[in-house]
Amino acid sequence: MRKLISLVSKTFNPRVKSKKSISSVASRKKPAPKWARPATNSAIIIVSILLIICGPLWAWRSGVLSESIDTLKNELIQQTASLGLRVNKIILRGRDKTPRYKVIDAIGLKKGDPIMGVKLEVIHRNLIKIPWIQNATVQRNWPSTIDIRINERKPIALWDSKRQKYLIDDQGKTFISERIESFRYLLVVAGLGAPSAALKLLNIIGTNPSLAAKIVRATFVGKRRWNLKLKSGIKIRLPEKNPHKAWKRLIELNSKKRILARDIRLIDMRLPKSIIIKPGVVGRQIIHTKGQKT
Repeated sequence: MRKLISLVSKTFNPRVKSKKSISSVASRKKPAPKWARPATNSAIIIVSILLIICGPLWAWRSGVLSESIDTLKNELIQQTASLGLRVNKIILRGRDKTPRYKVIDAIGLKKGDPIMGVKLEVIHRNLIKIPWIQNATVQRNWPSTIDIRINERKPIALWDSKRQKYLIDDQGKTFISERIESFRYLLVVAGLGAPSAALKLLNIIGTNPSLAAKIVRATFVGKRRWNLKLKSGIKIRLPEKNPHKAWKRLIELNSKKRILARDIRLIDMRLPKSIIIKPGVVGRQIIHTKGQKT
């Protein structure tokens, strides 16, 4: 294998010459053609590409040890780097909330690295391990640029598990963020199965943003239906079937009767044709007073 490396270097690198070639060059009268160096450079690049692509297959078929192939491949990669095929620019697109230091660590490159030695699949694998990154594409643009585009997750709600809070993306997947406190404006959901059902709930309550803004917590009960809690403390029980219709009825009732401005403890909408309303402490006192005989 060392002989093969030496042969490639002598063949494609005009700076490496044997004693015989030196004496023969000295005896020549005509200078080397102008096309010799570009042709040599191109040959090194072509051989390097073929070796990187076909090297493992050749090693397997010929029985040559993989260490020898790696040695030759690294030698040729360094040869291409000496010809100017080095990383000069890294373009990163799509980063917003992903910590910058995590992206830099995942890429693992620095200016001047041989561009042919960049392992695109390794960079891609490292990037998608970062919680904020949903997907990524990594491309090598010749002669000196690595182009990276990342797609970040879009948080839509917070999932309050028993141990800690997670962000929920628009695919119903949960992930951890170092800056979880900066997402307090998102709706907090709880209960088993809540992350995968959160988007559907948000679409329902989103039909009335002003009322939806009053919800501070939504609990998914039995993986079937939602209980809502408002800032005022009122609890709303939505039905398993047709929760969007129940929400619409609540909007209409509040518009006509301003029911959510009253002292109410619970609004139970699980029955399709009736609404059960339980008053708060003050409400019960008013009802009791009205019921007394005078």
